[in-house]
Amino acid sequence: MSFSLSLTRLWPALRFSWLAFLVLFIGLRLLQDWIRRDLLLPEFAVYAHASVAATPAVPTIHATPLATGTAAGPDVGPVASPTGSPASPAKNAARPTPGGMMPQTKRLSRIRLWVQDLDQIYLYMMEAFYLTLMTGFTVACNRGAWQLDFQVVKNQAFPAAIEKVGFQKGDVFVWIGFHYAPEIDWQRLRHKGVYTIYVDTEQCPPKVDSDEIWLFHWMSFDRCPLPNRPMYRYVPTGFRPNRASAVHLDYRPKVNLFECVQCRVGCWGELRRQFGASLQTNSGVWVADDTTFANYIKTRSVFVTVPKSCAEGMYVPAARISDLLSSGVFIISLRSYPDDERMFRGLVNFTEFDKMGAVYQRIANMSGQERQRMAATIRSEYAKRFAPSVIFERANIYALLDRLRRGLPPPPDPQLQLRRQRQHQQQQQQQQQAGSKKKRRICVWSGQPANQTEKKGYDYLLSPFLTTLLQGLIGSHWLNKWTLDVRALQQQQQQQQAGSKKKRRICVWSGQPANQTEKKGYDYLLSPFLTTLLQGLKGSHWLNEWTLDVRALTTEAVAHELDRASLQQREVFVWVGIEGEKAVQWMKLRQRGVHTIFYRNEGCDEAASPRGFHELWYPEWRLISTCSRSPNATVRRVPTGFLPGWCMDGPPSAKPVKFVGWWPRRKPSCEEPVGNVLGANAEIVHTASREDFKKIGRTGSIFVTWPEICLSGRFVHASQLSALLSCQLLVVSVRPYVKDEAEYRDFVTLASPEKLLAESQKLARMSVKQRKELAFNRSSEFAYKFNPARILQKAGLFSLLRRLQ
Repeated sequence: MSFSLSLTRLWPALRFSWLAFLVLFIGLRLLQDWIRRDLLLPEFAVYAHASVAATPAVPTIHATPLATGTAAGPDVGPVASPTGSPASPAKNAARPTPGGMMPQTKRLSRIRLWVQDLDQIYLYMMEAFYLTLMTGFTVACNRGAWQLDFQVVKNQAFPAAIEKVGFQKGDVFVWIGFHYAPEIDWQRLRHKGVYTIYVDTEQCPPKVDSDEIWLFHWMSFDRCPLPNRPMYRYVPTGFRPNRASAVHLDYRPKVNLFECVQCRVGCWGELRRQFGASLQTNSGVWVADDTTFANYIKTRSVFVTVPKSCAEGMYVPAARISDLLSSGVFIISLRSYPDDERMFRGLVNFTEFDKMGAVYQRIANMSGQERQRMAATIRSEYAKRFAPSVIFERANIYALLDRLRRGLPPPPDPQLQLRRQRQHQQQQQQQQQAGSKKKRRICVWSGQPANQTEKKGYDYLLSPFLTTLLQGLIGSHWLNKWTLDVRALQQQQQQQQAGSKKKRRICVWSGQPANQTEKKGYDYLLSPFLTTLLQGLKGSHWLNEWTLDVRALTTEAVAHELDRASLQQREVFVWVGIEGEKAVQWMKLRQRGVHTIFYRNEGCDEAASPRGFHELWYPEWRLISTCSRSPNATVRRVPTGFLPGWCMDGPPSAKPVKFVGWWPRRKPSCEEPVGNVLGANAEIVHTASREDFKKIGRTGSIFVTWPEICLSGRFVHASQLSALLSCQLLVVSVRPYVKDEAEYRDFVTLASPEKLLAESQKLARMSVKQRKELAFNRSSEFAYKFNPARILQKAGLFSLLRRLQ
C-alpha cells in the first residue's frame, strides 16, 4: 500500500521529465539536420542525393525540344556532356542512414541558362558569354544543390518557351543577349518565385524588369542610364582553356585587324598609314567555327583592335579579347575606358592612336622565342585573373546562389562597393585639391514656345536633335572633366540667361532658283559644297565660340535678308554657288568690316572690276590656273570632301559597269560616242536629285564619269567624285588637269577617252570580293585625305577665325 502511494506521488514528476527529454531530443535532431543541410553541404558537398542513380558531381545539362542541343563546345569540359562524366563512388554514392534506410530525395533547384538562336553567326559571337557562365555555374552544381539547364532557344519557339518549360519556385532564370529580352515577362516569372537575371552583351542594357543585370564592362556603369531597382554585377567573359594556341615563329609577324573593316572607315586610312603592308584583315574568322579559328590563329600572333567610333575611352570588347588572350597572342588596343583598361592592364597593350605603329614595331622586333615566352606569361596571367570560377567569386555569385537556396536576400557585388568607395575617395581628394575650382560647363540649351500646345509639338520635333547631342556626349569621356548643363528656355528666359553678350556669326548662305524644278536640281549640285563646309565647321571646336547662320535664298530676297541680318565687324560671310551671287552687296559688307568669301561651284569669275569679296574659293586646280584672277581677292583651292550619308540604298548589282551623267540639265557632247565605245554593258544615267543618286548604286559597282567636253586635261568634277567615293564605288574617269590628277590618282582609275573601255574591263574582271575591298580601301583613304575639317584647315578658315577673335 505504501509503495503504491509513493509511485502515485512520483508519477507527475516523471511524466514531465520524459516530456522534456522528448522535446530536447527532437530539437537536437533538427539542429543536426540544419547544420548538415545549410552549413556543411554548400561548402563541401558531403553527400549526393537520394539513390544510386542520384545527380552526379558533374551536373546534367538538359535539352528540351526548344533547344538545338548542347552547344557548349569544348571549353566547358565535363559540362558539355549530356549526362555528365562518372564520378568517384565516394562522391556519387548516397550514404545510408544507421537504420539502413536511404534518405528521401529532394528536388534540386534549377539554373535555367538560355540564349537566343538568332543564327549561327550570332550564336558563335555569344559563345564566350555562355561558356563562361556554364563553367562558372558548374562549380555551384558540383556542390549538389543546383542543376544546370542550358537552352538554345529557336526563334519560332520563343513566345511559348517560358510557358512550356514550367518554371518553379526557387529556380534561377538567366537570359543572355538583348534579342527578345524586353519581350520576356520578367514580372510574371518573379511572381512565380523565379529569380531572374539578364546578361547584357551590348554597350548599354535595354529596359528589362529582371532581379539582376550582369554587365561585362565598367563603362556601362557610368555612361548608361541604369535604374536603381535591379541589382548589378560585373561579370566579364573569361578564360577559355581549350582555345587553340598561336605559334610565334622567328619571322616578322603581320598585324591583324580581327574586326569589321567597313564599320571603321573613319580610321582605316590612318591604320594603313601606320602599319603599311603589315596590316591584314579578316573579320570572317570571328564568326566562323572553332576549326577555322584554330587554323587561322596558328599563324597569326599580333592583333590590333579599335572601336567602331575610332574614339578613345570606349569599353574593352571582352568577348573578342577573351578569344585572343586565351590563344596566347599580343593585342594592341586604342586606349579604353579607365576602369576597363585597369582590368586588362599587363594583358593588352593600350596606347594612343598615333603610337600603335610604334608598339607593333617593338613587338615585331622581338625574336620568336621572346614573343613565345612573353605570350605564355600573358596567357597564364589571364587564366588566373579571368578564370570563370574567379569571376564568379569576385562578383559574389556563389554566395548569391547559396543565399537564394536558403531564402535569404541576395548579396551585393563587392567589386561595385569597392569601386564606389574608391570613386568617393577620389572625389573627396579632388575636391580638397581643387578647393573652389569648378568644372567647365557644356551648356546644351534650347528654346520652347510659351504656349503649352505649341510647346508639346516643338519638343517632339526637337527631341531627335537633343538626343543625338546628349547621347554623343554621354558616350564619350569628356563628361568626366566637364559639367553638362541642359535647359529648355522661353525667349524671355534666354535673354536673361545670355545677357547682352553675343557670339560672332559665320554666315553660310547660298542661292536657289525660283522655279521649283530647277531648285531641286541646283540644290543637288550644291549639296557637296555645303556639306563639306558645314561638316568641316561642325567637326572643329569653332562652333563653341561662333554662331552658324545657314540660309538658302532666292535672288530677290538676298538684299532684304542682308539688311535684316545686319552683319557686324569681324564676322564672316560665305556665299556658296553662282546662283544669286550677283545680288550680294560685297563692297557694302567689306566696308562694314565683314570678312567675305565667295565659294564658286563651277566656271570662272570673269569680272574685271573689284567685286568686294576678300577670298575666292575654287574646287579644282584647273579653274585657278585658267581663270583670270579677281582683283583684291585671295584665290584658294577648296575641294569638296568626304560626304557621309550619300550612299545608295540596297546592295550593288551583279552588273559591273554603270555610267553616271552628273549634269541634270544638259548632256555632255560625247555621251553617245563614249556609250558606243563601252558597249552593251553601259547605261547612261542622269541624276537630278540625291534620291536618284542613291538608287543608281543598286545597278552597278563601277562608274564611269567624264567632263562636259570629253577631252583629257579638263575639269575633274570634284563634287561628283566626292559623292561616288563616299559611297565606296569604283570610279573610272577621263584624265583631268595635271595638278588635279595628282590629287585624285590614288582614288580614281584615270584614262584617256579611248582607254575607258579597257580600264573598265580590268575592274569588271575582278571578283566581287576584290572589287569591294578595292572600293573600300579607296573610300577610306579619301575619307582621311579629304576630311572636311582638314580641307577647311588647309584653306586657312580656322586661322582666319582665330585672327578675327
